[in-house]
Amino acid sequence: MNYSGQDVLGILRVLPFFSLVLFVPGYLAGMATNALGFRSAKVAERIALALLLSSTISPYLICILGRALSLPVISGLFLLLGFLFFANVVLEWRRNKFELPSAPHWTTKALVGLVAVWLFVCLVSLPDIQLGQRLYSTAAVYDHGIRSAFISSAIRTGAPPENPFLYAGAPVPSRYYYYWYVLCAIPAYISGAASRVTLFVSCFWCGLLIAAAIPVYLKHFLCRTSRLRVSSVIGVSLIAVTGLDLLPTAILKFGTRNSLPLPDMEWWDPVQVSSWLDAFIWVPHHVASLVSCLAAFLLLWKATGATTKKQQALLLSLGAIGFASAAGLSVLVTFAFAVFVISWIGFLLLHRRFRDAIQYAIAGGASVCLSVFYLGDLLGVGTSSSGQSDGRAFSLALRKLPNALSDVPSIIGQQSILAVTGIHLLLVFIVLFLELGVYFVIGFYRAECDWKQRKTISDAEKALWTMALSALFVMMFLRSTFIQGNDLGVRGALLLQFVLLLWTATFLSEDAPSTERVGVQQSSMLFRVTLVVLIAAGAAGSLYQLCTLRTFAYFNEKYSWQSSLQGFGQIPTGRQSFQIRDAYAALDRGTDYKSIVQFNPESDLRLYLLQYSRYQAVDAFYPDCAIAFGGSMSDCRRVGPSVKSIFDPDPGYSPSIADVVGVCQRLGIKVLVVTSIDPIWTNAGSWMWSSKPFVSNDFVRMYHCDAVSPVE
Repeated sequence: MNYSGQDVLGILRVLPFFSLVLFVPGYLAGMATNALGFRSAKVAERIALALLLSSTISPYLICILGRALSLPVISGLFLLLGFLFFANVVLEWRRNKFELPSAPHWTTKALVGLVAVWLFVCLVSLPDIQLGQRLYSTAAVYDHGIRSAFISSAIRTGAPPENPFLYAGAPVPSRYYYYWYVLCAIPAYISGAASRVTLFVSCFWCGLLIAAAIPVYLKHFLCRTSRLRVSSVIGVSLIAVTGLDLLPTAILKFGTRNSLPLPDMEWWDPVQVSSWLDAFIWVPHHVASLVSCLAAFLLLWKATGATTKKQQALLLSLGAIGFASAAGLSVLVTFAFAVFVISWIGFLLLHRRFRDAIQYAIAGGASVCLSVFYLGDLLGVGTSSSGQSDGRAFSLALRKLPNALSDVPSIIGQQSILAVTGIHLLLVFIVLFLELGVYFVIGFYRAECDWKQRKTISDAEKALWTMALSALFVMMFLRSTFIQGNDLGVRGALLLQFVLLLWTATFLSEDAPSTERVGVQQSSMLFRVTLVVLIAAGAAGSLYQLCTLRTFAYFNEKYSWQSSLQGFGQIPTGRQSFQIRDAYAALDRGTDYKSIVQFNPESDLRLYLLQYSRYQAVDAFYPDCAIAFGGSMSDCRRVGPSVKSIFDPDPGYSPSIADVVGVCQRLGIKVLVVTSIDPIWTNAGSWMWSSKPFVSNDFVRMYHCDAVSPVE
């Protein structure tokens, strides 16, 4: 079995079906409402608008339908939408007397080429790489194992999906932002593709969403008409450019002893500002949430200037649905965007624009009402993953520094609170310069220019500044409390990154600026050369990052880089990965996808096992059962110790076959998965060596619980 080829073919199979959820609904909505002048737009602009409108409609629509209808029925409805889209295109073509479109502009060809390059990157970066009977996954498996499990759960249970990591004698509702996974379940169901492959394709499509947002915002928000096409091509190209992360990566590698490479270049900073490519690969749902927020805000922006009440009502309604979709895609990104919207409403009130402020407030209130069921899921009874929660989603805290700099403020500041805080903030801005690179420089350039022209800059520019400063506030002074890392600070940066991306695209697309506008220093050759160097360094950083994510598992096997990963478990060898996937492929051929399949919940390989498993687990993460995703510690304590005892019994206790069968029957487990790193494997007299597996290789053995019996 060539698993690399299987993954590539799976990606190509499910790829077009995503258009049913991320393109067709927006196209039909645009034709019905004429939002953002959809009907009069040319083909390229319609495609971009359809992607953005779909990001506002589809996530919410799918998940609200999922509460009443089954996934097959919802999939049928979206297939019907696909038929209506096709019929609409044919009718419109007929009205145009079947004329063929003229030759596309070179910028359109360039954008198509960039999309093709992005697809190639996904096909190379995401599937397993097979070398003989060795298999190597992308380093992003640490997130993919979680996300593909949620897509599998959505396929099994619809919306809201059940927590795939905990089954406490009955299904446990998810307490998580799950809209992206339910959306992905539809193309997965229609195409029959595996959940992990569907997740890969969603990474590609979220890249298209950001690429579409760039020209739409340039035209419809910034009202840019001059060199719009060039700005769009440059903006989409800049997605491949990150900051100067290569510099601290090189310093850590060559400037310290025994330093090992990290799977992701961004990990040098605990509150990373991810490159766009990194965000697409690791967290497509956060990127999709950003696009939903941007689309919703643009619709509200246009609503304030609508000429008819009907058009105004349509735009406000679409905007409210967009914010509801964004919240279900990522609470973190939506929270950061809400800080911006509230700040913008404050700006409007200060300038006595009460009508506009009321419209934004109404849309925000409507989005909360639309999300009432989802908020009920999110605020369900439970605790954080640590088992302790004071009920707060975030707290005030100064942005953390990288480990190498964390002690510097106290050493230099001589324990003076004022001095320590000042040095800390200075170092934070140095870190942000390294994280943002060319975008940091352009941000300061815009600050200087816009401050000089502050009395004449447009409302759109003021809104972008409000967005950037709101995001910076979230990044600098807030942190999420439900997990150990500060995901709020990390994902809130996406807003700032998008604003800086727009500014950089417009700057680079301008003709040589005049001295009167930007000053001698900015128009100098030195400034231009600096930008070129920073862009080149950022592009090299993205390339290095992609290569590292792709090859880390291979080089870990060759050079033992494992010790650089603390808290991420063990990386299997290529041979072990092949045997894990091979065993699950055999399991899939004869096992109902709604069965409960249980592996060692304390295994260092659980994330690797999860990426190939399409099944529910009783407990996938001992000792807390991943209750951050749903459930409570009381649920966990009821099942966790029993499951653990099958694979890793307490000293002095060896479960008998009857004990194992009893646990399976009580908890509904159908299949047990044992690997050679599980403690029970090394016990020659244990139940697993006394029973006959139905799948077996050197590393993995699988047992049907109802057939566990002594070997004859």
